[in-house]
Amino acid sequence: MVNEIRQGNRSVKKYERYFYGLPIVRQRSEQELIEMAKDGLKEEIREGLETEEFPTLETLFEEAEEVE
Repeated sequence: MVNEIRQGNRSVKKYERYFYGLPIVRQRSEQELIEMAKDGLKEEIREGLETEEFPTLETLFEEAEEVE
């Protein structure tokens, strides 16, 4: 399940909504969720992120939207 969490053809906004809707969100720590969400981003977006560390999941998605 965790390996299947990918942005795919979704926009960052749609990926964010999809991600927050997953049951795993209630089962993991925020730091684990940040890593999973980041790993699931399209490669070009992931590479465009200015930092590797994000204090919150929301911060990750905000920056990913800026890259998109």
